[in-house]
Amino acid sequence: MGVRVENDCLSVNPFLSTESDVTFTLCTVPIEIREGVDDGIRVTRSNGELIEMNGLALDAELSTEIFGRTGAIGRIEVTVK
Repeated sequence: MGVRVENDCLSVNPFLSTESDVTFTLCTVPIEIREGVDDGIRVTRSNGELIEMNGLALDAELSTEIFGRTGAIGRIEVTVK
């Protein structure tokens, strides 16, 4: 698994590893990557709000919150097919 930044957006590249489940932290945010039916990201904010999106990239706003270590993002779960 790999993480990269393009145009200020954080994205996951699942093809950099043969592991099916990976957990790590990025800027103090726990990120769990696992196999699933479809590619998608589920962001849990520190206040409990859930944000779900298709694909393997976060938007610039969420990415900035992570890189800024604002504490607004509590956890990220990524599913890759």
